[in-house]
Amino acid sequence: MRLVGAPRRAFAAPLGVVRFSLIPDAGARALWSFLPRPLREACRYSDARIEEMLRNFSQQERDDVVHDGRITVTCEFFWTKRVYDPADFRV
Repeated sequence: MRLVGAPRRAFAAPLGVVRFSLIPDAGARALWSFLPRPLREACRYSDARIEEMLRNFSQQERDDVVHDGRITVTCEFFWTKRVYDPADFRV
């Protein structure tokens, strides 16, 4: 199978070499997503991001997620837990 407008030699490029003839109108920025990247095993949600999410909850919503006097946020993918003091989010 051959892509329309792409020369045959474009697929013979060594790994890591970008051929702009593959996607002529997309520009270099779109091609970065196709480059190989090392895998990382880590949750993408930082403490700052979770704290911002909790601050965006209403007070009633925050009160609803308090169990045993604390707010616990669990990453369902990595099973990591972060524990917060509800008093830090009082308005």
